[in-house]
Amino acid sequence: MLRILRTGTLTALCLAAAPLMAVEPNAGDLDTASTHSADAVERASRLSRDANFTDKLEREAERALSAAGRASPDRTPDLSVPEIDDQALARARKDIEALLADPRLAVPNASASEDSDPHPLIFISFSLPEDSLRALLAEAGRTGSPLVLRGLVDNSMQRTTARLGELLGPQNGREASAESTPSLAIDPTLFERFDVDKVPAFVLPQDTIAPCTPEGCPVPEHLKVAGDVSLAYALGVMAREAGGTILGDRAEQWRQRLEVRP
Repeated sequence: MLRILRTGTLTALCLAAAPLMAVEPNAGDLDTASTHSADAVERASRLSRDANFTDKLEREAERALSAAGRASPDRTPDLSVPEIDDQALARARKDIEALLADPRLAVPNASASEDSDPHPLIFISFSLPEDSLRALLAEAGRTGSPLVLRGLVDNSMQRTTARLGELLGPQNGREASAESTPSLAIDPTLFERFDVDKVPAFVLPQDTIAPCTPEGCPVPEHLKVAGDVSLAYALGVMAREAGGTILGDRAEQWRQRLEVRP
């Protein structure tokens, strides 16, 4: 009896240590699985034809979409058109009309009707010392040279016009003459065309400056001098550096005109 128990114990230990083997399904198991699968397909087919069931699915889908919209109201696109501020438009229109009507802010083409040759350009900024600005304004008025600004004062046309008026105002009790009133060009493209990165700067173009086109901004042959000097001094430098050339001769002619005029 003891021997039998020991033998049974060893058999049990061997079974416990042996790996489990997959049992291959017999024909009856395959038939049962096939029957269950066919039943599931038939039930799904009946449900798809059930009008009540499909209506219920549609209602549940609509309820879920409605709940999602209430949970995320910020994601709804705002298709409303912003209101137009009529007063702001009126002020802007008035500023533009004043700018266009002011002869001091006329956009020049670097040439005058009385002269066939283009005028020198004077690149400035209202951040320059006031004495330097007044001197350059006086020289520009005597030669008809345009003053070129990169932008508006505080992005305001009214403030730009007012600042120019202050600089052209009476000095030492003397009123500014009509001849001394220069023209002003607000054109950042001119700074880019002539590679002006500091002011004052003086440019004498050989030809009239053509406007920009979609293909680019034309840059004529020119002479340039930069530094805190007068227009007369800059023209003298141009005449010396480009002596014997068309532009050098023109620079000397402009310098002489500047010296002759009071």
